[in-house]
Amino acid sequence: GRRYVPDVLMTTVEVPEEVAVQGSARLLEAHVVRPNRPVSQKLQGGSAEAVASRVSELLPFLEYDLHAQMMMQLKVRAHNAVFALRTQLVVGEGLVALMAVGTSVLLAALPVPQPVRIAAPGAAAGGLAAQVMRASDASRV
Repeated sequence: GRRYVPDVLMTTVEVPEEVAVQGSARLLEAHVVRPNRPVSQKLQGGSAEAVASRVSELLPFLEYDLHAQMMMQLKVRAHNAVFALRTQLVVGEGLVALMAVGTSVLLAALPVPQPVRIAAPGAAAGGLAAQVMRASDASRV
């Protein structure tokens, strides 16, 4: 019988030579930034713990937004896999940033992503939505 095949593959390893890749590979970058509220002066003795606690609260939301960005980029490019994926978390005084870099490709063994369709006023004209749909359709050629 038929078995489920994942729609997208995200991995930290390089593209294996024996994998059938269609088209060319492209660099994929995604960035998410959130404000990091400052630690109050009362907590200066335990400020490292307070910052760690704040980052651990933000991390699931940062990861979710980063994943959504990468999925949209894959869909627009008509790619279905990311190899050599690297992520970096940067904690600043006022901001927390999560960045991802990888190589996106279209694998023959996985389902081809569906084209981007945006139902919005002005999508049929020359708006941003129309540009995204044209870019998605052009990636499939």
